[in-house]
Amino acid sequence: MKFKNIFEKKEKKNLILLFIFLCFASALELLSLGFVPVFISSILNENLFINFISKYLNIEIINYVSENKIIIFAASVLIFFFVIKNILLIFIIYFRTAVQSKIRRHFRSKIIEYNLNKNYQSFIRKRSSEFLREVNLDAGQATVVVASFINIIKEGLVLILIFSSFFLLIINL
Repeated sequence: MKFKNIFEKKEKKNLILLFIFLCFASALELLSLGFVPVFISSILNENLFINFISKYLNIEIINYVSENKIIIFAASVLIFFFVIKNILLIFIIYFRTAVQSKIRRHFRSKIIEYNLNKNYQSFIRKRSSEFLREVNLDAGQATVVVASFINIIKEGLVLILIFSSFFLLIINL
C-alpha cells in the first residue's frame, strides 16, 4: 500500500491544516518566550525600553508618558498576548484531538476491512477478544506514527527557522 493511498482527500486536508496550525502554535510559543525578556528589561531599565520602542515605532508620545504607565501598558500587552495565545492553543489542541480521532477511526476501518478479506481459517484460530485487541492496538499505533511524523517535520522546520534567524542576526551584526 502506497503512502499516498492511506488517507482520503479530506483527511489529507485535515492533516495539512493540522500541520499549519501546529507550526503557528510553535511560532506563538517562540514569540511569547521572546516577549518575557523584553518585558523584564522594560521593568529593569525603562530608558532602554523607551529608546528601543521609539527607534522602531517612531512614536514621539512615548517621551511624554510616565515610565510607570509604560510598564503598565507593557504588562497589559503581555497579558493580552498570553490570553489570546492560550485561547488559540486550546483551539489547536481541540482540532489536533479531533483529527487524531478521525485518523484512528479510519485506521480501524481499514484494519477491519483487511481482516474481513482474509480466509475463514484465520477467523477460527483467533478469539474475538484477540481480534478486537489487534484492531485497537494497531490503529492506535498507526495514529501515533502519523502524529510523530507530523511532529518531527514541524520541529525540524522550527529548528531551521531558529538557525536561519541566528544566521541572519550574525550577518547583520
